[in-house]
Amino acid sequence: MLEAAMQTCIGSRPSNQDRMFAKTEIISGKTCGLFCVADGMGGYSDGHIAAEMAVSHVTDMWANMWANRASSDTPDFSALFDAINREIITYARAQNETLGTTLSLLFICGKSYTIAHTGDSRIYLIRKKFFRRTSSVLTEDQTWASEKLREGKIPLAEIRANPNRNKLTGCLGIYSEPKIFTTSGRIKRGDTFILCTDGLYRAVDKKILITQKSPAESAEHLIKTVETHESRDNASVVVVRV
Repeated sequence: MLEAAMQTCIGSRPSNQDRMFAKTEIISGKTCGLFCVADGMGGYSDGHIAAEMAVSHVTDMWANMWANRASSDTPDFSALFDAINREIITYARAQNETLGTTLSLLFICGKSYTIAHTGDSRIYLIRKKFFRRTSSVLTEDQTWASEKLREGKIPLAEIRANPNRNKLTGCLGIYSEPKIFTTSGRIKRGDTFILCTDGLYRAVDKKILITQKSPAESAEHLIKTVETHESRDNASVVVVRV
């Protein structure tokens, strides 16, 4: 069984450029779900359009899976990201604009999960280990600072002081080929996945992510915490409980 809930807030931005998706069904005798968050790049005009394009493709993929539910095979996420990237670039060129969006996607079916990701939104896994629950980040931030940290060649202080530290090195709509991070694993009963945009994880203490509340209660609590901190950015979250 999978339970999921979504919440978002606008922050102090003039509009909300985040978009989300969450659906679960029985496919080929297995409980399956497809979930995602997309963060339209606020530094560019009409970023919400790019995020909407991404989620629209995810919606279509789910509709096709449901229509052909005799098979529960993992979808071709590489082809999905490529198609979204091409559509955003084509639209942006026609409008003489620059559009971009992150996309973090989680597919659960049966006893396994698959993640496809680009940008700096995140997917966390909250899992019970012995007598306590721990959190781990399943995605890699595709930003200048994160890449330099992984390379380990520049001192942390210099990275934090660099004006390009939050510049995205991967997203959809900006680069000719999307940089796609993928990973997969097995699920356990009680696992909680949290998909969120950077407006959420930059505004809350990571300890708040570790919760035994229901998905609906968790999502509401996380967004209320962001609002309490009067965040400037949009913040969105999808909470999925196994």
